[in-house]
Amino acid sequence: MAKYRELIIYLAVFILIIAGAAWGYNYLTQKAAKPPAVTQDGSSDSYAKAPDFCVQTLNGETAVLEDFVGKPTVLNFWATWCNPCKSEMPVFEDMYGKYGNEVNFVMINVDGGASPVAAASEFIAQNGYTFPVYADTDYSASYAYNARSIPLSVFIDEDGNILQTHVGAMDGATLENYIKLIKN
Repeated sequence: MAKYRELIIYLAVFILIIAGAAWGYNYLTQKAAKPPAVTQDGSSDSYAKAPDFCVQTLNGETAVLEDFVGKPTVLNFWATWCNPCKSEMPVFEDMYGKYGNEVNFVMINVDGGASPVAAASEFIAQNGYTFPVYADTDYSASYAYNARSIPLSVFIDEDGNILQTHVGAMDGATLENYIKLIKN
């Protein structure tokens, strides 16, 4: 009888541990830094403020988020070795040509290695892209925006609020819809 009681106690403790772990997992995933979904009409109850970052221009100057506030901004995290990133670059070039005066395009290269600025510069020159390119040499922007998968695009309104994020390569229609969302 004592062994049966001991087995029941162990089983109850095990069930409590599993239930606690499930509750903790659900709680933490809901608290993850994710902007709220935006409805079709662009409305939402609240938005996440875009975290600050520091990146380097291909000319060696420093740029921070504050440099872009006041105008809608598209952040795009990419790398020269990333095939999905490379596939969407012509789409970004087209949209930059169309909306570059109204929207900041901040194309953040996350190539590692000894010379990420040189790798990004060479790639951009070879392909004739004209949008502004920045290098995340210390990964501060990648950490701030939790850029674990690339390409990652973050769409920020003129007040510095994240309205939407997109992981993966985009076609022109998708990118243009996001740009129209942040312009409104």
